[in-house]
Order: sequence, then C-alpha cells, then structure tokens
Amino acid sequence: MAHAAVFAWDHAQPAEGSRLPSTHLLDATRRAGVCGDFFAGAAGLDGVEAAAVSGAALAEALMPLLEKAE
Repeated sequence: MAHAAVFAWDHAQPAEGSRLPSTHLLDATRRAGVCGDFFAGAAGLDGVEAAAVSGAALAEALMPLLEKAE
C-alpha cells in the first residue's frame, strides 16, 4: 500500500538566517523525506530556487531507495 501527503501554503517566507544548511531531510528506513524553501543548501539559496533545488535533491536521494523496494 502506498500513501502520500502534501501540505502547502501560499507565500511561505522563512526568517533570514533560519534556513537549514542542508538541502533536505531523509529517513531512509521509512523512505520518507522533507524538502522546501527553508533548506538553503551549501549555496545559501532562498525562496522558490531553494525549494526547487531541495525537491530535486530529495528526489535524487529517494530514487535508489524506491528502486530497491520493488
């Protein structure tokens, strides 16, 4: 059985200096992760660019875990 949940809100604006230095969080055992504009990554990105890079990084990290599940 598969389950997915998404929560979004309009115009999230993390406070300056509160962004996390990684690109995403991943729980490999549960094959679940968190991404968003509050992850600055090594480049210190913000806004939509940070969210896009965060989502792509999480997808890259999840892909091998999901391929093993089949």
